[in-house]
Amino acid sequence: MADAQDGPNPSLTLTFGSSFNIDDNKDLDPVSAGTTTSFDNRIGLAYLTETATSALGIDLNGVLRFSDEPGTGRTTGFEDPSLRLSYSRSGANSQFSLGASHRESDVSFFDPLSLIDTPDVPVDTGDLSTSGTGTRADRSLDLRLENGIEGPLGLSLGLSRRTRDFSNTTDPDYFDTTTTSLTLGATLRFSTRTSTSLTLSRNEYDAEDPLQTFRRTDRISLGLTHALAPDLSLTATLGQSRVDVDETVGLVTTRRSNDGLTANLGLTRELVNGSLGLSLGQSLSINGTRTDLTVSRALELPTGALDVTLGATRSPGGSSTWIGSLGYNHDLPRGSINASLNRSGGTTSADEDVTTTRARLGWSHALTPATGIDVSIDYLSVDSEVVGNDRSRTRMRLAYTWDLAQDWQFSGGYTRVNSRREGTSPAESNALFLSLQRSLTFAP
Repeated sequence: MADAQDGPNPSLTLTFGSSFNIDDNKDLDPVSAGTTTSFDNRIGLAYLTETATSALGIDLNGVLRFSDEPGTGRTTGFEDPSLRLSYSRSGANSQFSLGASHRESDVSFFDPLSLIDTPDVPVDTGDLSTSGTGTRADRSLDLRLENGIEGPLGLSLGLSRRTRDFSNTTDPDYFDTTTTSLTLGATLRFSTRTSTSLTLSRNEYDAEDPLQTFRRTDRISLGLTHALAPDLSLTATLGQSRVDVDETVGLVTTRRSNDGLTANLGLTRELVNGSLGLSLGQSLSINGTRTDLTVSRALELPTGALDVTLGATRSPGGSSTWIGSLGYNHDLPRGSINASLNRSGGTTSADEDVTTTRARLGWSHALTPATGIDVSIDYLSVDSEVVGNDRSRTRMRLAYTWDLAQDWQFSGGYTRVNSRREGTSPAESNALFLSLQRSLTFAP
């Protein structure tokens, strides 16, 4: 929210719009229960002020929704309230940043595909559940302080807290969780070529799931960064981790523990048109160690950019699969093409070893200076080593856009969503939408 702006400073941006949707299977049931119609009226207000050393942004949003759903009937209410706050300040040798957010959403209208562009937010199998009742509230707090950025000794403090609360839900996939992380770091710079670091961290996860899971992960690591040549750099970390998991059934609590080494080794070479990298890493979870090996290439193109990472991961259970990422942007004479892909291995909050795939492909084409066509395909998949927990969601969207006078924009089109869950029949939905919105920016 604190990006550079061309308009007034400070500024207020008022956004409002209406959208009408018809969906033949909103809940993505194998057999549709009927058609859902909704009329959303969204309003948002954003405040932004910037100086040479600081930035403050506040963003408020909400939706007045009129809907008619199978089994529920006609309902009216103020839905999806959200608040975001960001503040940053930088000095000659220090930086401070603070971010906080609160968002509520109707479970039946929550879109897990919105997580594709937020890699810092993990995806759980519960995100791909198709249950259609209840309310979901997501809250986050992030704080970071750095001192000695340009000096021989640098210190850093990082604190984050994320909560996810559900109400009026019956699906066992939905349970309240709280994740808290604290990180302390120190960096010693011997020269412009060489630096070392020491990092201490603790992560705590508390869930109101059937096992009342509480997990604590402690890590300590030493790092080294060294320029082997003007265009070749080496990074290496070596650490020790310990994971403790408490599970409670009735009055009996059992503890599982695991500890071991973690490490990472990376080489990066700067090229005339980008960079080339190699990375080998080992991480630890309650289930054991995971090993990743990747090769990366960043390439600057005359009309865009390409960033590719390809490799393999070996899970604690011994299975191997490919991992990687792709970022591609290409400017066309009357539009653009963009693509993104991220496939990685990890452990979910429920201690499941999974491979998560997020992908997006988009194409836009201008028909006239004011009209155009947007086509996008989104894909999100969680492949679990637990039988029956594989899930995926795919969405194809075709939209016609029309920029009207005085910042009004009209769009209309078609959306198709496919949902798959291991052990159940696939589901699909078809939707038509029309929307009209406007954004106004002015000085307060």
